[in-house]
Amino acid sequence: MSTQDWATLSNQAVATATVIFALAWLAHLAEWAFGRQPARIPQPALVGADGAAARPDATPSPPDRSAVSGRAGLSLTVLAFGVLLVGVVARGVAAERVPWGNMYEFATTGLLVATGVYLGLVRAYGVQW
Repeated sequence: MSTQDWATLSNQAVATATVIFALAWLAHLAEWAFGRQPARIPQPALVGADGAAARPDATPSPPDRSAVSGRAGLSLTVLAFGVLLVGVVARGVAAERVPWGNMYEFATTGLLVATGVYLGLVRAYGVQW
């Protein structure tokens, strides 16, 4: 591949990663929006009740929308990290030097490092927003 081909691949990968990061942001936004719970109104306790308040025929509840959105956001973030990694490496090959020689390269490499640190913290410690 020529350096022009590598540069084109880099530009396309960075643009694709940007779109995927935006979708991940929307998924995390949905996670936060669905995470809000209405205030619970206290119910009086029944004194002398036989304790059979649980219904054994109750259907299992569907997965929490907040948790599903959070997992989708994290999955999209991992995908965006991989695509951005391709873009940064392709940029380095196209430029024939490390990819932080100008502000564009510095910003994309910085975003790659920041995302990698975030994903590492999520993996190691379960850090979530």
